[in-house]
Amino acid sequence: MVGFFRLILLFFFAVLLPEMATANVRQLDDCKRPVIPVDTWFGKKWSFNADLVSTAFGIFSAASFDAYMDDGPLFLPTDKLGRIGWQRLHWNSGNYRFNGRLTGLQFDTYYKAARNCTFVIVAVRGTDGPSIRDGFSNAYPVTRFLPLIPNQYSEIRRQFAKVRKFAEAKFGRGKITYVATGHSLGGGLAIQLAKCFDRVSAVVFDASPVEGDSACPADRTTVVEIYDKDEILSRLRAFMGKSRLLHVNTANLATYGINPYELKGRKPITQHGIGGMTLALLRAPLDCMTSKGAACEVRDAFESQPYAYQHILLCDVYAKHARRIKEFEKVCTAPRPGTL
Repeated sequence: MVGFFRLILLFFFAVLLPEMATANVRQLDDCKRPVIPVDTWFGKKWSFNADLVSTAFGIFSAASFDAYMDDGPLFLPTDKLGRIGWQRLHWNSGNYRFNGRLTGLQFDTYYKAARNCTFVIVAVRGTDGPSIRDGFSNAYPVTRFLPLIPNQYSEIRRQFAKVRKFAEAKFGRGKITYVATGHSLGGGLAIQLAKCFDRVSAVVFDASPVEGDSACPADRTTVVEIYDKDEILSRLRAFMGKSRLLHVNTANLATYGINPYELKGRKPITQHGIGGMTLALLRAPLDCMTSKGAACEVRDAFESQPYAYQHILLCDVYAKHARRIKEFEKVCTAPRPGTL
């Protein structure tokens, strides 16, 4: 009898626990829960591993980065998207990008087909340099009372309704789930979509504390917020009483405060940029797995994913196009994930 119970325990630890450990880093797999927090219950509180956060959500940061780019190196060029299972969604008169010249709103749309549904990703650009239009939208708590002057918070609700109508006609009504992502102002706009529309989740980076229409219910879906603990909007959130410095994991919100890269001295404005965040989130799992003599908690989880997208996007796409291979030589010349 004792031997039988030992076999049961061995089966549990060898089979079930690895599945429990790897399932939560795989995003865009579950039609009902496209975005899954990566927390673990440790010491009577929720805790997280920054490398797991990078592994799970780096892809959304890449889409948020590309939303800023009119030209130059991209992480998600058309000819590489198929390698990670994504396609551009050409809903806007044949375009995947919406550019509202009046309000300054800009966002990209992608999709990924799954067995039982299709995931549509909306990546929203944030504040892009000195801009009156972006500034007007950043002041939405005040400018919302000027209804005759359009702003990005009201405009994105109108345009997302069009995206949804197009997607339902293309993929079938009721068979689509959405993830909105964005950085800074784009993060605030993405959170608004998650709050105001059903079947919409959000993954945001250094998001604006302005989250749009407070009349929208906050309990519709899951919002994942990833932020640099020392950047300017984290300090602004604290000033406004919306600090994320304490880790949160509720039914609708998970927050991850990380230091994605080190600078000499704290530079809150410089550290707000999406570029450093994206490069760090893509590089972190590769650094973890190529380091010698150190345990890597993401190894099994990362290698179980259907696409090793960090290596593809950082090494095969961005580093080559930006001519920065030397900078990432250590991780880009190491054996590919799955062959380590």
